Amino acid sequence: MEINVSPDASDEMGDGSSQKPFKSLECAVNNSKNDSTIYLNNGEYVGSKNRNITIDK
Repeated sequence: MEINVSPDASDEMGDGSSQKPFKSLECAVNNSKNDSTIYLNNGEYVGSKNRNITIDK
């Protein structure tokens, strides 16, 4: 599963696809599976959903 993230996107409207990426790393991790790859688009990731993230999958 490939998940895309962009600081200019929306977690509410996104689905993780390249056309509708998530905005936050937290949302991407929460929607990932064990074999997922998360791709980060260029940009600055700020806000509480983009720090102190634990990946335990």
